[in-house]
Amino acid sequence: QTVKIGQVLLELDTDLAKSEVERLEQLLNVAQLELIEKKSLIDRALMEVQTRQAIALADSQGQQAAIAQSEAKAATLIGQISQQEAAKAASEERVERLKPLVEEGSLSQEALFQADQNLRERTLAISQSQGELNQTKAEINRLQAGLDQKIGEGNTTKLQTEQRIQQLQMEMTQIRAKITENRNL
Repeated sequence: QTVKIGQVLLELDTDLAKSEVERLEQLLNVAQLELIEKKSLIDRALMEVQTRQAIALADSQGQQAAIAQSEAKAATLIGQISQQEAAKAASEERVERLKPLVEEGSLSQEALFQADQNLRERTLAISQSQGELNQTKAEINRLQAGLDQKIGEGNTTKLQTEQRIQQLQMEMTQIRAKITENRNL
């Protein structure tokens, strides 16, 4: 049999090629959707880390303000104790001056009793102020520990989020490579 120029000798079945092209287009579409999803996850993670940082900053500032307030209270108590100790020393001197006068009979026992009572009240006031100062110092330590913990938690959260973002970026790179590969086929 003779063949003429331009005569079709055989016809290739294009159905297989068409179905392969459709399959590759579907893979490309799926990969592009995955890429969009990963971008969205990264955006959400970035917003989340910003929000958490803002919350951590506000918590930290609140904690620092509470610490400063407690430190101011401690300073006030220290000044108060100093004044109380000076008053106690004056009361002790007064009691010591009154004792000989009571022994001579120049002064009544009642005056010495009142001076001694005043001395005990001042000693009690110092003890109470000292106790309050100790409580305030303990509160400062507790607040500082809380602040340190919040800072640590904030750093941990930030690191975890950054790791998550890096993982998502790596996945995006892999998806881009798939897209490029599918386009080249």
